[in-house]
This record gives sequence, C-alpha cells and structure tokens, in this order.
Amino acid sequence: GNVAQYIRDVDHLLIKNYPEFRCFRDVCFYFKLFLNPQLEAFPSKAPYSQRQAQLTFYFYQQHFYVGGYATGGAPQLLSAKPRVRRGEVTPLHRFSSRADPNAYTRPTRIEGEDDLLHMWELPDFGDKD
Repeated sequence: GNVAQYIRDVDHLLIKNYPEFRCFRDVCFYFKLFLNPQLEAFPSKAPYSQRQAQLTFYFYQQHFYVGGYATGGAPQLLSAKPRVRRGEVTPLHRFSSRADPNAYTRPTRIEGEDDLLHMWELPDFGDKD
C-alpha cells in the first residue's frame, strides 16, 4: 500500500491494529514542532478541548500537511519548518543567545568587532550604574 495512506488515515489497518502508532506519530511530530525556532508557528494560547487539539494529517501533491487546534472551523496548519518570506533570514534559535552582541545592539546589526567599535551610540547598562 501507500506509505502516506498508512500515516494519515485513522481507518487504515495499521492504525486500527496498532493504535499506539497513532500516538507515536503525534509525539514524533510534536518533538519536531517544538524544535521550530519561530514562535509564530505555534498555535495561539487558548483553552483547547481534546477534540480541537487533535492532530490531523493530510497528504496533497506529494506533501504532508498537519492540522490541529481548530477554533470554530478548519484546523490551522502546523509547520515544523520555519516559514520565512523571501529575503528574510531563517531563525536558528528560538531565544537569542546572551553571547550574541546583536541582542544588545538592536536594531543595528553587527557582524564583527569593527562594527561594534564604530557605532555612534554604544550600548550601555541603562540605570544599572
């Protein structure tokens, strides 16, 4: 049979005979989803029922889509990969590192020591003297 059919169809014999496969599939997807560094990829905070939060898997034109967290309609698409617009940099980490000087110099982007030394306004510690 079709592998995509095995993974997405809850009435297929694989999930019917091995119900733990469905849980394993969902847990694996959640592990992958939680590695996504883009916070916009996560569903909004709300009190979801178990039925609303249920993951549904779709297969369309050779691509898998995962939906879940429906609020009054169709489930929203969840993506384990960061979605970026053309020209944007793909985020590497969900939280900026304290060792990265760009966390302290926003909106100015620095790439090396020379960029920091030639800034008009150097970052300070605010009221912490």
